[in-house]
Amino acid sequence: MALYAEVAVEAARGIARESYTYAVPEGMDVVPGHRVTVPFGRRSSYGFVVSLGTEEPGVETKPISTAGSEPLLLPHQVALARLVADHYWLPLIECIRAMLPPRVRSTGSTGAGASTRQRRHSRLLELATGPALPAGRFALTAEQAAALEVIQANAVTLLHGVIASGKTEVYLAAAERALAEGLRVLLLVPEISLTPQLVQRVRGRLNAPVAVLQTQLTELERAQQWWRTRRGEAQVVLGSRSAVFAPIPRLGLICLDEEGSAAYKQDRTPRYEAGWVARQLASVTGARLVMGSATPSVSTYHQAANHEIEMAKLTRRVRGNDAEVELVDMRDEAAEGNRQPLSRRLVEVVTRTLENEEQTILYLNRRGMATFVMCRDCGRSVQCLGCSVALVQHAE
Repeated sequence: MALYAEVAVEAARGIARESYTYAVPEGMDVVPGHRVTVPFGRRSSYGFVVSLGTEEPGVETKPISTAGSEPLLLPHQVALARLVADHYWLPLIECIRAMLPPRVRSTGSTGAGASTRQRRHSRLLELATGPALPAGRFALTAEQAAALEVIQANAVTLLHGVIASGKTEVYLAAAERALAEGLRVLLLVPEISLTPQLVQRVRGRLNAPVAVLQTQLTELERAQQWWRTRRGEAQVVLGSRSAVFAPIPRLGLICLDEEGSAAYKQDRTPRYEAGWVARQLASVTGARLVMGSATPSVSTYHQAANHEIEMAKLTRRVRGNDAEVELVDMRDEAAEGNRQPLSRRLVEVVTRTLENEEQTILYLNRRGMATFVMCRDCGRSVQCLGCSVALVQHAE
């Protein structure tokens, strides 16, 4: 019986059509997710099989030229690519490209066989693949233990906790349970949070192979980490927003830290929001999804408040008391004759801190020394020649 494959073709990027039909030659073994080479117009292009069928297309079809030795995409990734493409009105091939490092999608490279000279030896990768440093055991507080039970009992959970309430410990406790069941774990963090300290903490606490996926790695490093994930060598995948497309077999838990962070929004093609993609990933794999934040997005908090998803709360800091906040009304300062930009109370506290040889951090809600520079004689301000916006003055 003749077999036909729907192929998302790389050369067809920018064309509205989702896929093209090709005949599968007798004896060729392909499944959805395979990287194949196909004739396209007067040239040859690579593409990815997205479905198979036996129904004759009713038009003349060309045969697939070659196929890789193993599928690059897992079945749930093909389904996820379709969901993302439909939701964001994207070409299917663009969504598939986002799931593969450049070195893998263009050549099917395994990323293996790199010489020592070719490796950059990123600090993150050294910690992820080197010997694990045992981490001290941490006893969950009553609130954390209760939050863990909520996570275990529900498909989607918002972990709403104040800063320093120990949300990461709850993630790791949930990850331990998933690993004990033979499942894999995906931990997503904003790019700025992906630090060597976090990698070391995850590796030491879980004592499991960790893969790190982020755009800051070289193409070779990304390909190597991707293949470690694809072949099941890594039990925990830690990464920024692009890691939501990682090829993780037997995925059992997805943790989305700082759910409300703007860093999860991709502003280049393909444009997507990693939180939404993570929800679809959880749906197609059956994995539990935990979204943690002290300041969740309005839409997520609304869903939790209306019991569309479950919410677990952490209201206390694990160590120490809440920060003491003192508000100073600068209008009162001006009324009492203080025309300086700093309040007398702030000057007093900073001076005392410096006298005690301690440090102070001042956060300013603007950049530069002045928001504009104006001539007192003519009233003109220094502006951008292109858009007439006043230029901000900066000190050298």
